[in-house]
Amino acid sequence: MTATSIQLFLFILSCWVVLCQPFLYKYMMMMMMMNKVAAACYCQLRRLGQIRRRVGPEITAQLVLALVTCRLDYCNSVLASLPQSTVEPLQRVQNAAARMIFNLGRHEHVTPCLIQLHWLPVHFRITYSLCTLMHNIRAGKCPWHTRGIPCHDSLSGQ
Repeated sequence: MTATSIQLFLFILSCWVVLCQPFLYKYMMMMMMMNKVAAACYCQLRRLGQIRRRVGPEITAQLVLALVTCRLDYCNSVLASLPQSTVEPLQRVQNAAARMIFNLGRHEHVTPCLIQLHWLPVHFRITYSLCTLMHNIRAGKCPWHTRGIPCHDSLSGQ
C-alpha cells in the first residue's frame, strides 16, 4: 500500500465515523438501558427466589407479574426498531421468570411454560403494545400527550 492509499482509507474511515456516530451513540445508550433493566429484573428475581418456597406457585406468579414483567413492558414501544440482539437480554429475563414460576432447571425448555402463562415473547410484546397504543389513538381513548399524533387512514383516503 502506498501512503496516499492509506491516507485515502483513513479519510474514508473518519468520514464514516463522523456520519455514523449519532446512530452508534443511540444504539449504545439503548444497550445500556437494556442492561440496566435486565439487572433490575434479575435482582427482583433473586429476591423472589428466596421466598418462593414459602408463598407457593400462585403467589410467586403474581409477584413476578407485579415486579418483573411490568419492568419489561414499561416504555417498550421505543424498542420497536431495534434488532433482536438488543432485545435479547429482556427475553432472557422473561425466560428466567418463567423458570422460577415453574421451578425448571437451567437447561429445560421454557417455551411450553411461556405458552401456559400466556406470555408473548418480548419482541411480540413490543409489537402488541404499539398496536394497542395506535388502536387507542384511533379510537380516541388515548392519553392527552398522544392526541396530537396524526393518523392517516389509507383505506378511506382521509
